Amino acid sequence: PKQLPPVVQTSAALTYTLFERLAISHEPTRLVKQYRCHPKIASVASKLFYNNTLQSGVDNVSPIFGSDPMVFVDVSRGRSGANGSLSNEMEAREICAWIKFAIRSEKVKAEELGVITPYISQARLIRRFLGEDLCASIVVSTVDSFQGAEREMILISTVISSEASKASLKFVSD
Repeated sequence: PKQLPPVVQTSAALTYTLFERLAISHEPTRLVKQYRCHPKIASVASKLFYNNTLQSGVDNVSPIFGSDPMVFVDVSRGRSGANGSLSNEMEAREICAWIKFAIRSEKVKAEELGVITPYISQARLIRRFLGEDLCASIVVSTVDSFQGAEREMILISTVISSEASKASLKFVSD
């Protein structure tokens, strides 16, 4: 029941996921060890969602760049909306610059890269800036579409900052 819920805005009957509803009458059995991501990244999920009980079954592997497997880049300007979906041109350009740097450095191949964003408009913008050649190899998709996929390096484009109106962007804060 701790998994990312679907974004459903049409029916009160679908407020809770199937797993949340099953957990009411059946005690969930949770796996306690993850094998999919770097231990430092897994520790964030452990702290935020599992009361520090999620263990890492991955050896402490070296990050692709530097000593930290996570890099945060502040790109708070440049947000715009179209057709109910948001995009951030400055952030899209920054994502593309990171991708091109990663490929040029030969630390990672294009087919080992992925970009996740909550907004389809942002995914389209990033694909446009990357061009056809890179888009053939790199997966650029929304959170729901990417769920379950794996890549060596993932860039996350949030489009908005914490200063955005949380009432109108609840699914992002979730």
